[in-house]
Amino acid sequence: MKSIKLKIYGMHCPSCTMLIQDVVEDLDGVIKADVSLESSRLRVFFDDTLIDERTIRDAVESEGYKTEKT
Repeated sequence: MKSIKLKIYGMHCPSCTMLIQDVVEDLDGVIKADVSLESSRLRVFFDDTLIDERTIRDAVESEGYKTEKT
């Protein structure tokens, strides 16, 4: 299992956090996603034999948010 932390730009309400969490957790290989509106951060635990960081970031960015690895 591997984890990454991302700064998310564009989140402004609880619905944003729920959307990002749902999108990321629906990806094959993602074990858990924790999203914090207060810190604008996303932490993802995933199986790196099934999914990579770029795929996770692409999923978030496809919803209109920008990401930056922290």
